[in-house]
Amino acid sequence: MREVEYCHLSHRLLIGKDVFKKFQKYFNKSGKREAGGILFGYVYGDHSKIIDISGPNRFDLFGHNYFIRSKRGAQPKINKAWARSNGTIIYLGEWHTHFEKYPKPSATDKCLMTNSLRTTKMEIDFLFLIIVGLDNTYWVGKQTGNKLTELERIGLEC
Repeated sequence: MREVEYCHLSHRLLIGKDVFKKFQKYFNKSGKREAGGILFGYVYGDHSKIIDISGPNRFDLFGHNYFIRSKRGAQPKINKAWARSNGTIIYLGEWHTHFEKYPKPSATDKCLMTNSLRTTKMEIDFLFLIIVGLDNTYWVGKQTGNKLTELERIGLEC
């Protein structure tokens, strides 16, 4: 398996196998506390690709039922990825864990994504949210305007 593909309407999202390994690494290391971070990748005409993630940092707040990412710890990572890639790798959204078999976004998650999209200064008009659940389950969504839409998994390999 190289990539997993998700889709909604005409936009596709590809997620590399190594990204899923990192999700599970952070999930397993988190113990009984949620973990989370940033999604990094590329945007092409008809699709986006997540190629890397960050993990929790010392400025984040987290417990059993919450994860609050700190901009203070995240922004330097975003700037570094952008600079190293000559402006091709960008911030694509957020990820975090939920201790449930079938994860889905909470009201807090939805608010976070609406606010993140509104306050982020980028040339794209969307962000992604990935929630990592128990037993390698995932909820993948795309925030556009005030709407967070679940993406459908459509393939194991691309």
